[in-house]
Amino acid sequence: MKWSLYIGKAGGTKIFIHWSFLLLIVWVVVENYRQGSSHLQTFNSTLFILVVFVCVLLHELGHTFTAQNFNYHTRDITLLPIGGMARMDEIPENPKHELLVAVAGPIVNLLIAIFLFPFIYWFGQIPPLTGMFLQNPNFFLFNLFTINIALAVFNLIPAFPMDGGRIFRAFLTFFTNRVKATAIAARTGQLIALGFLFLGILYNPVLAIIGVFIFIMAQAEANYVKSKSLLHDYSVRDVLMKKYFSVDAFDTINDAVMLLLDVQSTDFLVTEKGNVIGTLNRDRIIQALASKGKDTPVVLFMNPTIKFLSPDMPLDKVFVQLQASATSLLPVMENGRLIGAVDLANILEFILIRSAVEKNILYKEKDRTINLHAAAT
Repeated sequence: MKWSLYIGKAGGTKIFIHWSFLLLIVWVVVENYRQGSSHLQTFNSTLFILVVFVCVLLHELGHTFTAQNFNYHTRDITLLPIGGMARMDEIPENPKHELLVAVAGPIVNLLIAIFLFPFIYWFGQIPPLTGMFLQNPNFFLFNLFTINIALAVFNLIPAFPMDGGRIFRAFLTFFTNRVKATAIAARTGQLIALGFLFLGILYNPVLAIIGVFIFIMAQAEANYVKSKSLLHDYSVRDVLMKKYFSVDAFDTINDAVMLLLDVQSTDFLVTEKGNVIGTLNRDRIIQALASKGKDTPVVLFMNPTIKFLSPDMPLDKVFVQLQASATSLLPVMENGRLIGAVDLANILEFILIRSAVEKNILYKEKDRTINLHAAAT
C-alpha cells in the first residue's frame, strides 16, 4: 500500500505499518523526555506501545483466519496509530458468516487477557485498588491485560463499520434485507460517531479522529452495499462495451500517449498477435514516460495480471473483483473469442442509471398511492 511499510505475510495476507505509526512512537519518546523519564522508562513505554499493536494485529488476524474458513480472502492488514484495518476482497453476505468474522477480533483480545491473567498473579503485577485504573508503568502485564479488555469492549460498540456495528448489521439481516440492515447500522454508527466527535473535541483528539473515520466509512459502505444490490439481477452482457481501445505490446509509450490524448478512455487492452496479454492505464503510461522515455515498448509497463470474463458472469461479482483489482478494465471472452470489455467506470454509470430508474418507480408508486387515497376519500 502507498505510504506503508510492508513487514510480512500471515496466511497469505500482506501486513503493512502505515508511516504515521512512526509519529506515535516519536510522540511517546518525546512525552517521556518531557516528563523527565529515565531511558529505561522510555524504553518500557515504547515497548508497551509495540506490544499493544501486536495485540491489535492478532485482533485483525482473528478476523482474517475466520474469514478464510468461509473462503473469504483478506488482501492486507494495515496498522495505524488509531488501530488496525483489514481489507477483505468481499465482506461476507451470509449473516452467520459476518457475525462470526466480526466477533472473532474481540474474542482474540479476550483470549489474550485470559492468557495474561495467571502471569499477573505469578509476577505480582496487580496494582493496589486505588491505582487500578491508572496506567502505572510498573505494572506492564496488568496494563496489557486491561488494554486487551478495553480493545474487546470498544470494538463491540455498535458503531458500523466497527466490529460491533457489523455484528449489529448481521443481526438485523436475519429480519430484513441486507441493504436496509446496512442503512440502519450505518445511521446508528454515524450517530455514535458524532458522539465520539463531541467527546473528542472536549477530552481526547483521538476520539474525534475515530468519530470522523467511522462517519465517513459508514456512509461509504452503505453506498457500496446499495450499489451492489442494484447490480444483483444483471450480468456482464448488460454492460458489455463493444467499442474499446487497445495497443500492441510492442507499440511505444509515445503511441500510447497519442491514443490517450485522442480518445476519452484512460484504460487500454494490450494485445500481441490478436491475443490480450495485459492492460495499460494512464498512470502506467505517465510513469513510463517519466522514468524510461517515450520510445519504451508498452509491454515493459503493462499490467500482465489479467482476468478474462464471461458475458454471463453476475455483474455484482465483477463489480467486487474490479474494485479489488489493479486494473479497471477487463476483457470479455465467449467461445474463445474476444467480444468486448468491461470497465469500472461503465459499471458505475450503469449503477447511476439503475438508481434513477428505481427512484422513478418509487415516485410512481408513491403518486399512485396518493391518488388511490384521494379517490377513496
